[in-house]
Amino acid sequence: MKVTAIIPALNEQKTIANVVYTVRRAGVTDEVIVVSDGSTDHTALAARRAGAHVIELPHNIGKGGAMSIGARATNADVLLFLDADLRGLQAEHVRALLAPVQEGNADMTIGVTDRWRAMYKLNDTFHGNVPLVQLTGQRALLRSVFEDIPEELRKGFQIEEALNYYCKVRGLHVETIDLHGVYGVQKTTKYNFFQGVWSSLHMYGQILKVFFKVRFLHLVGKL
Repeated sequence: MKVTAIIPALNEQKTIANVVYTVRRAGVTDEVIVVSDGSTDHTALAARRAGAHVIELPHNIGKGGAMSIGARATNADVLLFLDADLRGLQAEHVRALLAPVQEGNADMTIGVTDRWRAMYKLNDTFHGNVPLVQLTGQRALLRSVFEDIPEELRKGFQIEEALNYYCKVRGLHVETIDLHGVYGVQKTTKYNFFQGVWSSLHMYGQILKVFFKVRFLHLVGKL
């Protein structure tokens, strides 16, 4: 099975190279695609130097759109999505995310980083109905699963909640993988405080919006 890693990135020149290097060092992917989503820094250059195939978008279209463009650029059977701002990512994390899907034991895996571990336990208690834990960008899945998500849900941060809910209602097998020691740079650190808070609120708003949207689409038979 061909495996492609897809990393959407917006102004992540400080971390993107290490993520690309780590994925390549794991030795379980056929290619690494970085989609520079309207970056205005040296994200594309850093990714290219690290050995990734880089797609540069002229303007920001959002995470879900960048993921879709990356998926269309490959014919891989298995897609591995990773955030570009990860710290602490090791080759064994990459292998652990991919193994259940490659071996036919799961349709999708979800990587649980240190920050969200407690939230995932809460989500299990409430039978998967806590939307904020769906924020993780670390996941491997069959291409067919990704392509079954309606285009209208492949926008911004909606895609991750849509994927999780789709797998749930279709009865697909999803495994959670503990990514101990892995964390993403917080938005209030990445930007100034007010930009970080605004960006986080915007993200949470999208997640809550799609939380109800996917349930409506399922109700009317569109998901």
